[in-house]
Amino acid sequence: MEEKIYELIATWARVPTWFTSHGHDERRFKEAILDLIDNLGTEIPRSDFKAALKRHADNTVPMLGMPNDFSEIIEKRTSKAFEIINNYGKVNDMK
Repeated sequence: MEEKIYELIATWARVPTWFTSHGHDERRFKEAILDLIDNLGTEIPRSDFKAALKRHADNTVPMLGMPNDFSEIIEKRTSKAFEIINNYGKVNDMK
């Protein structure tokens, strides 16, 4: 499933500024997570998501101001992604 996740989050994570909190990056992040849910549902393995995001981080084009280590950012983005995924599941379970 990691490969599919990698592909689905690419619209956000392949952008060199994916790790910032800029409005455009936040919008792309939320859209990518909703696309992930639309394609894979809410039972997404956290470890596969983290591995896919790490692959994108490893392929991020170096630029000025970019962090040397993405591990903390990957943890935060994974937590935020699963907050969205879990809330989506709860809301849809109520329908």
